Amino acid sequence: MEEQNLIELCDIYIENHPDLTRREREILTLMLTSKAPKEFAKILKVSYHTIDFHRKNLYRKLGVKSRVELFFRYGTHAV
Repeated sequence: MEEQNLIELCDIYIENHPDLTRREREILTLMLTSKAPKEFAKILKVSYHTIDFHRKNLYRKLGVKSRVELFFRYGTHAV
C-alpha cells in the first residue's frame, strides 16, 4: 500500500476515533489490508511486540476481539 493511501485511510479513523493514537491508526489501517503483523513491523520500523501491544489497545478501544471482527466493522472504509 502506498504511503499516501495509508495516510488517507488514517484520516478516516481520526474523524471517527479521536481517542486513537497516530500509531494505532496506522496499525488499524494496515490491519485492514492483507498484510501480516510481521510485515506491519517492517513497514513501520518497529518490533513485532510493539505491533502486538498496539493491536491489543486497538481491540480494547474499538470493542472488538479479533482481526475478523475488526474487518467486518471497519473494512468497508478500506475499499
